[in-house]
Amino acid sequence: MSLAPPPWRALGQWAFAGASAAAFLGPATALGQVSPMTSLRLLRRWARLQLSQLGITVSVDDRSGYDGRRGVLLVDLHQQTLLSTLIYPTVCPYPASLIVNVEYAALPLVGWLMLSLGSVPIVRQHPEQAKAAMASVVARLRAGEIFGMSIEGQRSRDGGLSPYKKGAAVLAIEAQVDIIPFMSFGEWALWPRGEWRVRPGHVHCVVYPPVSTKGLTYADRDALVARLRALAERELAARATPT
Repeated sequence: MSLAPPPWRALGQWAFAGASAAAFLGPATALGQVSPMTSLRLLRRWARLQLSQLGITVSVDDRSGYDGRRGVLLVDLHQQTLLSTLIYPTVCPYPASLIVNVEYAALPLVGWLMLSLGSVPIVRQHPEQAKAAMASVVARLRAGEIFGMSIEGQRSRDGGLSPYKKGAAVLAIEAQVDIIPFMSFGEWALWPRGEWRVRPGHVHCVVYPPVSTKGLTYADRDALVARLRALAERELAARATPT
């Protein structure tokens, strides 16, 4: 495992992240509704810049065969750290809106940018709002849009899998769109919970083949969640076993 940078360097990295966020994400937010592709290019440029200054490299093994021409639900099977803010734009070459909790949506610049690009905030404390928001996502998926979300709904507390929620399965079944699962490996070691310094290193992302929901109904939601959970557990176990 790589060592955390000395405090003086970590402080400099955070200062650089804040200054560059204002320079890139401020204009990107303003352009979100006017020129989404320009906004996305600014976001991706900022994300690559942050990864570079943190000393983090990212590789992607895309097994999905997806061409961006139909609505799908991209599902993160293991949300580990806030580095996902930088990794998501790197992994997904297509314009995708996110389904996020309201706390993330309220984050200055990053959260505001996601909203300007069509992301949908969920207020779990208000079931009626959450229900209406999910209905709008279903309609947009059916219309051919791409959405992304975490199936856990929160960052890991210890690096392991958190309990899976059923929202992703229900959304995909109602919209009758494929789920494209993906996972990142090596992320937790770089920024474990409670640490403010980010270690340099490598993150490997795998985008898995689509999981069809064609013909599935609400009654199949638990089986679909179990299938996705089994995939995540199998992949984590394979990487934990010495070769």
